[in-house]
This record gives sequence, C-alpha cells and structure tokens, in this order.
Amino acid sequence: MVSMQRIAALVLAGGLSRRLGYPKQLVELCGKPALQWVLDAVQRTSLEPRV
Repeated sequence: MVSMQRIAALVLAGGLSRRLGYPKQLVELCGKPALQWVLDAVQRTSLEPRV
C-alpha cells in the first residue's frame, strides 16, 4: 500500500508583541512587512493547502 502525504504551509503570525509594542509581523524589512516576505515565499511554492 502506498501512502500519500499532503504537505501544507501553515504561517503562524500572532502574538501580543508586548515588549516591541507593535505587531512584529508588520515590522518593515526592505520596504515591506515581515509577514509579507513569508507569505510571498509560501506563494512561490507548490505547497497546498496554505493556511
């Protein structure tokens, strides 16, 4: 029996950022939010589903 595995992308982008005082995922790196860099990288892959 052959087992097929599904590979998925799960981006965890939560948290309170108490020490920073600003949402970490929105900190700008080279002109765009940190979270956008991650989402763009996931988008370029063939991973499904994307959550």
